[in-house]
Amino acid sequence: MEQATLIRLASFAERVQLDAEQAGDHIDRLFRAAWALCGSREDAEDLVQETYARVLAKPRFLRSEDHLGYLLRTLLNTFLNQKRTESRRLRTAPLPDKLDVDERTHLFALAGRAATAHEIAPLEDVRPGLLRLLDAVEPLPAFIVGPWLDLLAWNPTASALFCGFERRPSNERNMARLIFLDPEIRELFCVGGWDGSGLVGALRVRYEQRRPDPRVQALISELNERSPLFRRLWQERGVVKRMKGRKTFDHPEVGRIELDWDRLTVPGSGGQVLMVYSAEQGTPAATALTLLATLAATAAQPS
Repeated sequence: MEQATLIRLASFAERVQLDAEQAGDHIDRLFRAAWALCGSREDAEDLVQETYARVLAKPRFLRSEDHLGYLLRTLLNTFLNQKRTESRRLRTAPLPDKLDVDERTHLFALAGRAATAHEIAPLEDVRPGLLRLLDAVEPLPAFIVGPWLDLLAWNPTASALFCGFERRPSNERNMARLIFLDPEIRELFCVGGWDGSGLVGALRVRYEQRRPDPRVQALISELNERSPLFRRLWQERGVVKRMKGRKTFDHPEVGRIELDWDRLTVPGSGGQVLMVYSAEQGTPAATALTLLATLAATAAQPS
């Protein structure tokens, strides 16, 4: 028998089957967590019931005896799935173009949820399949930027990781502007030896290959004027284009975390890029991402 097969069999043998009676011992803890997420007793009861229905529908084998941890993760995933379903039901038709930014924001507030960037003030079209992909990779933070690093779409965990994209005015939702000029995000992002050369280098290459419009020229001028670091990197004319790597964040809610990142170019989109951050299962960073997803889901609830 091959060694890989033996390893898989040994790993499976070490797994512990979730016992229905033991799972029931944690119902009080799950209910308190559900109430914190939902904000009401009735919704919390429904969420716990749905969680147990999922868990007990078939035998579950766990890598450890941490039944409560498994149940809490399932509860969170169930809650997030419900929220995604509810938000899709609200988007029965596109908003008319005659609404301005404030009107669009108010309309989504009346619907009980926060609008994302592409819903409020779209800069470029993002394909529906990519928007579904952002939902599908939760709780991994993911967002889509245009060729000049304008934020086009994101999922809730990405917003939580970057301290709330929705809190920034729509005309400031550009990753270069946020990283180099926004004090909160600069403190979050510019840690762990990050020097910004890759970001500025990629922006410089695109700037020289294309004829930028006045809006982009104004952005570059502002960055050169207000950020000494950006100005130095821009003048160095470095060319660094990375498609993956590791990034350290100093987050005010979950502390310092190291995440792997992947940069995926979207074919036929005019230069759009999908950015995804991830962490290996079982690491502190993975736990931090789960917490961020919980914070994002809680923040999305109507007050």
